[in-house]
Amino acid sequence: EETEDTRLHLLGDDKAEYNLLEIQEFVDIVFHSKPDGAEQLFYAAPTNSPSRPMMGGMPQLHKVLTRTSKARALYFNASSCRRDDEGILRHKKELFEAFHVLVLDDIGTKIPIDALPEGLEPTYIIESSEGNFQYGFVLDEPITDVDHATALVQTAALAGLTDGGGLMATKIVRLPSGING
Repeated sequence: EETEDTRLHLLGDDKAEYNLLEIQEFVDIVFHSKPDGAEQLFYAAPTNSPSRPMMGGMPQLHKVLTRTSKARALYFNASSCRRDDEGILRHKKELFEAFHVLVLDDIGTKIPIDALPEGLEPTYIIESSEGNFQYGFVLDEPITDVDHATALVQTAALAGLTDGGGLMATKIVRLPSGING
């Protein structure tokens, strides 16, 4: 007998509604300050594997989300970047402009919540899967030196505050909407 729990659900088959105002408010908080020429990177992947960021920033993300009712895994980059010599936006170290938010990943599963220092309050918390959270700490001023930003991310991992995956300043993390397939 087939039940809801035994049926296979493919990412993108479920209907989804997105709160575009909530997404915009979130982005405004994270990217409250960014260098001239720096762009935010967004991903609306039909799978849990984001590849290249969409060209066109928030307007393009809004367009994609209003034109489809299919569920998407939504991501953004912790840093803003500039376009390469061919005008393509990518999340590469050499295109880094500024680091805006330190994201501690796998809190609650790989990293116990009580491992976080007392008084360390995140700007936001996103549950990326059941019992698994990303804690975001938006910086008052973005870090514009990629080596300093990378050192901060690596220091957080060495201190046992985040998982060891994606120890780079241009890390892709979840937006507060979308699904985890």
